Amino acid sequence: MITLAGFALSIVSHIVLVYYQGMSMEGRLPDWVPIMVGVNYFVYIFLDNVDGKQARRTHSSSVLGMLVDHGCDAYTSVIVACNLTMVVQAGLSEYSILPCFVSTIPFFFATLESYFIGGVYLPEINAVSDGCIAYMFVCFGTVYLGYEELTALKNGNMRISHYSAYAFIPASIIFTLQNIYCIFFKEKRVRKGNIRAVSKAVLYVLITSFILNYCGNCFPESMLKTAPLLVSYLFGLLLLRPINLMQLHLVTAQPMNLWRRGSILTLIILMITHVYADSLGVGIREAIVIYSVLIIFNLYL
Repeated sequence: MITLAGFALSIVSHIVLVYYQGMSMEGRLPDWVPIMVGVNYFVYIFLDNVDGKQARRTHSSSVLGMLVDHGCDAYTSVIVACNLTMVVQAGLSEYSILPCFVSTIPFFFATLESYFIGGVYLPEINAVSDGCIAYMFVCFGTVYLGYEELTALKNGNMRISHYSAYAFIPASIIFTLQNIYCIFFKEKRVRKGNIRAVSKAVLYVLITSFILNYCGNCFPESMLKTAPLLVSYLFGLLLLRPINLMQLHLVTAQPMNLWRRGSILTLIILMITHVYADSLGVGIREAIVIYSVLIIFNLYL
């Protein structure tokens, strides 16, 4: 219940933001909304830290509980990234998918680290605790800056929100490299890390990121400049499925396979509808329908 309560808070924040901004991930917000988003995220992190301790204290911990906990964390990594994009007014641009990249890719490799060494070892400065403070600071800061300042163009076509999205990239890269390092060199390992498995994971992330970014920007009308929320949803789901599979394989000792037929089919459909957009008569309305169908397909796959 503690896990689901924290997850519900992230959902509530997201529903409120979508109500005000829709699929554009951009639009004027009442001052109380960013504050609510920051506070809800803090409470989510607090509950996420205590649910495992509470389960062990009451002797109610189980494999199912662990899977539910990590599954909610995986979905939350996408939701809070979308929430941050909407709060800082980074939508309707090619930069709108960056927060989703920055949030879900490190979570993907943290799960991969857990698969090989049986846990995630956080350094003194980490994305969970310190990232929570940064997230709240950004949410509260948007209230101080205001809508006009956040959407004002600086140095051509860049906004403050775009710079803030880029600011998280170095931290994302550092945490990802740390996860990969632990896979190979951490003394306590459940499974021996091997270059082939890690290479497949890196290749999966690179191909998925490239195709989503390429197709999102290069439809007859850019999806990232029309309905960026759908692009973020689809990218998140394409990473969430292998994340959930890694968590399942961690407790069942099954061999890991990130390249699932559903994910491959999704990427192929995106490329075909982009390459043959003109001959197939795919405009922005058709693209929105295609993305929506693929999101539902990956959500229930």
